Amino acid sequence: MSEAPPVIVSRSGAVGVIELARPDKFNCLSLAVHAALEAAIDDFEKPDSGVRAVLIRAQGKHFCTGADLDEVKSLRSDQAKIDHFLRYGHSVLRRLEASPLPIVAACQGLVLAGGTELMLACDVIFAAKDARFGDQHAQFGLVPGWGGSQRFPRIVGLRRGLDLFFTARWIDADMALQWGLVNYVVEPEKLAEAALEYCTKITTRSRAGIATMKRLAREGLEGSLADGLKLEQDIVTGALLSDDVSEGLAAFEGRRAPVFKSWSGRPVERSWCPRPAPRAMRALIPCFLTPHHDHSFFAHFHVGRGVPAQPRGLRGGDCRPAGAAPACARGGAAQGAGKTPCAQQNPAARARGGAARPGLAVSRSRHARG
Repeated sequence: MSEAPPVIVSRSGAVGVIELARPDKFNCLSLAVHAALEAAIDDFEKPDSGVRAVLIRAQGKHFCTGADLDEVKSLRSDQAKIDHFLRYGHSVLRRLEASPLPIVAACQGLVLAGGTELMLACDVIFAAKDARFGDQHAQFGLVPGWGGSQRFPRIVGLRRGLDLFFTARWIDADMALQWGLVNYVVEPEKLAEAALEYCTKITTRSRAGIATMKRLAREGLEGSLADGLKLEQDIVTGALLSDDVSEGLAAFEGRRAPVFKSWSGRPVERSWCPRPAPRAMRALIPCFLTPHHDHSFFAHFHVGRGVPAQPRGLRGGDCRPAGAAPACARGGAAQGAGKTPCAQQNPAARARGGAARPGLAVSRSRHARG
C-alpha cells in the first residue's frame, strides 16, 4: 500500500488550495512537504493556470506544530544533509513571500515553531478562535531554523518577539489579532469557509495589480522609506498604461464590474520598465490628484479594483511579464550587460543624471476605504 501524500493540492475556481495532510503527525514539515509546497506554487504561478490566489490550510485539529523531528534526528549525523534541510525550507518560504500570487493561510489548533514560520511567510492569516501560536524552540534547546527569528520580530515587534522566544509561551487567537500576527479570527467551524470566501473575492482583482502591490509592500519594507518610494515611482507610471488599467477606467465610467484581461492568467503584454507617460496622459494626471477628484475616483478604484502592475515571473527584482524582454532592476539599473537602463529611455531623466521619472502615486491610500 502506497503512502498517502503529505500535501493535497486542489483548486476551487480560481483559488489554488494547498492542504497539509499529515494530521497524525500534527502536519509537521519535512523535505517532502516542502517539495510539495514548491511544486504547487510552481504550478499555480504558470501564466495559463487561471489561479489568482492561494489558500494554505491543514487537515485535523492542528495547523502545524513544526519540523518533522524524526527527519531532523535522522539528518543530524551529516552536517551537509541538515544544512540542506534548513536551506531548502528557507527557499520554499521565500518562494511564498516572493510569489506574485497572494498567499492566505487558515490556521486552527496549534501553530508552533516551524508551523509558525510557515504562517509568517504567508500574506494574510485567518485564525480559528481555538488557535494557539508560539515559537516553542527554547523549551527544547532549539533555535528557529526557517526564518522565525527574523520574521517574528518584524511583524509583532522586537520585545514581543523576544518574549515569545525566551519563554516559549503560547498566545491565543485574540492576542495574535491584537499584535497583528493574524488578520481575522473566526469560529472554528467557519474557518475553511471564511478563508476560501476571502480568497475567492481576491480573484476578482487584477492579477497584475495584486502582484505589484505585494512586491512593493514586501520589498519596500526591506529597505529605507526613500528606497520604497523610489521603487513605487519607478513602477507605477508604467502600470498606469497597462491594459488592466484601461479596463478598470472603462468599467468605472460604465458603472460596471471590470473584467480584467489577466483573468485567465495570461501574461500582461506591456513592459513594466518605467517610462514617461504620453503627453495626453501627463496632462490628465494632475486632474486625478486634485482633492475633489481623488476622493471619488481613487477611493473607488483602489478599493474595488486594485492598481494593476507587474505580472508573474518575479524573481530577485525581475519586473517583467513572462517571456518579455528584461526590464529594469530596482533603482533603474539595467539587468545584465548590454541592457538599456530605464532612465536612458527618458530624455528628461538623462538630463537629471539618470534618475527615473517619478510616477503617479495611484493608490492615495489615506483616502481609500477597506
